[in-house]
Amino acid sequence: MDSKAKDYFSSGIFSFSDAAKLIHIPPAKIRRWMHGVQYVRNEVEFKKKPVFEPAYEEAIDFHDLIELRFIKAFMNRGVSLAKIRKAVEFFKSALKTDFPFSSKKIFTDGKLLFYEMEGPDREKVFLDLDGKGHYSFHQVILSVAETVEYENEIAVRWYPDKGCTEIVVDPQFCFGHPTIRGTRIQASVVAKAFEVEKDVNAVAEWFQINPDFVNQAVKFEKAYPI
Repeated sequence: MDSKAKDYFSSGIFSFSDAAKLIHIPPAKIRRWMHGVQYVRNEVEFKKKPVFEPAYEEAIDFHDLIELRFIKAFMNRGVSLAKIRKAVEFFKSALKTDFPFSSKKIFTDGKLLFYEMEGPDREKVFLDLDGKGHYSFHQVILSVAETVEYENEIAVRWYPDKGCTEIVVDPQFCFGHPTIRGTRIQASVVAKAFEVEKDVNAVAEWFQINPDFVNQAVKFEKAYPI
């Protein structure tokens, strides 16, 4: 097991399929990002390195999940995978962290990645993560950390769906699988109970939760099918 791996009771554990469900990308793509890819072209073998190493051989932990979520968000905004790889390498060597995108201070302008720092005169400056450690004063217009909660600037929980504000991914509960906020009740269990009962109020009474939380769990499970 990689030294980065922690006790999965507190750090969460997700299969590639679990992660694919939450991030809305194919499991095969996650596998390529985690393990790299080999292929042959014109009888020449090529190998692309992983973007970063997962906590487990065939599974990931909460911080891996957040890294994947950020990678997808960056790529959707036009940042190339090559740039992302360089940023990961730079962070590991210069900033001594295995979870660069779990930081609250990562931003993108749609082309490059930036890390917010304090300048010599205590002003905000942005480190251009091009692998060379250049400082950049470009105006940063977008943050992809809107639905992540932080403690000491490190991600601790994630709300995958802005329309389901009571559904949270918290590694402290149920191995990180989506739960009703503030409880150990999995969203999938609530949704399955509704499938059987077809009565929001009855399910809410069973679990002693607000009926709106039942509606959110049902909506969430429909939006994030396995």
